Amino acid sequence: MKSFIIGLFTLCILFLTSCVSTKTFLKNDQIPADFGKGNSTVIIISSGNKKIDRFVNSAFEKYYKGKFESALNSNRNQQNASSHYYTFNSYMDFNRGEFTSYGRQAPSTDIYFGITDLQTNKTYKNLRFGNYKKCGKYFVKALEIVRKRNE
Repeated sequence: MKSFIIGLFTLCILFLTSCVSTKTFLKNDQIPADFGKGNSTVIIISSGNKKIDRFVNSAFEKYYKGKFESALNSNRNQQNASSHYYTFNSYMDFNRGEFTSYGRQAPSTDIYFGITDLQTNKTYKNLRFGNYKKCGKYFVKALEIVRKRNE
């Protein structure tokens, strides 16, 4: 019975993570409404994890057509004051393992992304789902959709 419940729970989680799409981020107010208006630039902040940073940079190169740059190579001080800046951040929640009534739960790390409007200093974080690559890809695609809509 215990293995059946765990299997059912796993299937539910897999189903929920497969339901993530670009529309998820557009519906849940996870992107600023005026994102991409005027002269805007996204500055990608390093997460400190090379694997995640490579993924984020490749997702932006592949799916985002607006202006973006790495925080390490940022020319923000030299650019026009009329520019609007956003930062793209990677967040990591470290969950230490714990004992439950079903046994030991293994340690894990949840990775999710967010964008911060530097004019208003408001952060828009995305929902957390199991697969950070899938979630990140759809989040960057949603940023591109909103940017195109606001051009």
